[in-house]
Amino acid sequence: MPYWNKLSYEIENIPSNNSLIKKLESFGIVKYDADKNIHTIQTLGLKSVIFNLEDYIEHQESFQGNVRYFQKKDFSKDVRIIKKNSKNTWIEEKKNFSVEIIKIEKMLSDNNININADNKLLYNIPISIFDSNSKISKVRKSKYICLMLLFSNVTNYENDLFKFKLVIDNHEITDDYCFEDSIPDKQLEYLEELYYWIIDDGDNYIQKLSIVRSLLLKNKSFIIENSLINSVKSIFQRIINSNVDRYFNEVTLLKDDFLKIVERENDIYQSLHIKLIGWFSALALLVFDKIKNYSGNDIFYKLLMSDSQKTQLLLIMLIFALVFILIIYVLEMKKNQDEYRKLKLFYTNSLMFDDGDFEEKIKSPCLDFRYILFMLWIVAILFLKLFTFNGNFICYSGVLTLTFLLFFVIIKLKKDKN
Repeated sequence: MPYWNKLSYEIENIPSNNSLIKKLESFGIVKYDADKNIHTIQTLGLKSVIFNLEDYIEHQESFQGNVRYFQKKDFSKDVRIIKKNSKNTWIEEKKNFSVEIIKIEKMLSDNNININADNKLLYNIPISIFDSNSKISKVRKSKYICLMLLFSNVTNYENDLFKFKLVIDNHEITDDYCFEDSIPDKQLEYLEELYYWIIDDGDNYIQKLSIVRSLLLKNKSFIIENSLINSVKSIFQRIINSNVDRYFNEVTLLKDDFLKIVERENDIYQSLHIKLIGWFSALALLVFDKIKNYSGNDIFYKLLMSDSQKTQLLLIMLIFALVFILIIYVLEMKKNQDEYRKLKLFYTNSLMFDDGDFEEKIKSPCLDFRYILFMLWIVAILFLKLFTFNGNFICYSGVLTLTFLLFFVIIKLKKDKN
C-alpha cells in the first residue's frame, strides 16, 4: 500500500499498484527510484502542487506536522490541487489563494505565536484549503487551530496543549485546546463564518478582525454564538457608514418602538383574557341554570346528557362566541406582526441594522398556539355535544382530548427544536 515517508508519498512498484501509478503519472508528479523500486511524489519539491493533503494530515500525530507540509509552497499564483473526490477518483483542480495568503500574513504578523514552528510557515497556510466538511477529523481540527491562531493574539504550545490568549489593554481571555480533543459544538462553523466575512472583498479585514476580537473580550470568552456574528456585522456596517451618532439615536427610537409593540401585545392578551373570562362566565350561568332546580344524586349525568333545544341553542351561541374571540385574537396578532414587519423594514433599510441584529433586539410577536389549541379543543367538545348521542359523548370527548394533547406535544417539541 502507498505510505507517507515524511513529506514524500511512496508507492511500491508492484502489480497491484500499477493503476494508481499510471493515474498519478498522468499528473506529471511521480518519480521512479530504481534502487528502491518505488515511485515517489516528493511534495516538498512541488511548489505549486497540493497533493493528497487530507491523507497526509490524517497520518500526522501533531499539528506541527501539518504545518511542515506548506513549506516552500508558492501561493502567489494558481496552484494545482490533486486529491480524491467523494467517488474515490483522483481529480485535479486549480485554485488561487494569493489574496488570502497576503491577508493572513498581515493579520498574523503582530501575533505572538510559540508552537515550535516557524511563524513564516503559518503565514503560508491558506485556511480555506482545509475542508470543514471533511470526514477526517484531523482536517477539521487543523482548520480550527488555524482559525484560533488568527482570532487570538498570543499562542503557546506545551505538553501537547495549545493555549490561546487574546489580550488587549488590561482585558484578557484564554482557551486551551488539545489536537486530540473534539471541537466544541458549532464553534468551527461560527469561526469559519466570521473568517470568510473578514477576508471578503475589500481592504477592511484588519478592522473587521479588531471588531471581532473586541466583542470576544466583551463576552469574556472565545465561545461564539450567532448573536455575536450578527452584532459584529452590524457594528461594521455602522462604522463604514460613519453613522455612530445616528445609530445611537436610532437605538433610542428602536427601544421606544419596541415598547409600543410589547405594550400592544400585552393589550391583546389582556383583552383575550377578559373575553375568555366573560365566555366562561356565560358557560357557568348556563350550567347553573341547568342544575339550580335539580334534586337528584347524579348532577354530572344531568349536565352531560341534557339535550333540550334550549341547551342546544345556548351551546351554538357559545361556540360562535368562542370562534369569534379566536378570530379577533388572530387578527389582532396579525396586525401587530404587520407593524413589526414595517418597523423592521424601516430600520434595516436605514442600514443601521441588518436582519439578524434587528431580530436579536426585537423579537417578532407570535401567535400563542396554546391559546389556539385550547379554544379549538373547547369548540370541538361543544360540537360533539351537539351532534353525538349521549352514550358516545364521553368516549369521543376522551379521544378528542388525547388528540389535542398529542398536537400540543408535537408543536411544543418542534418549537423547542427550532
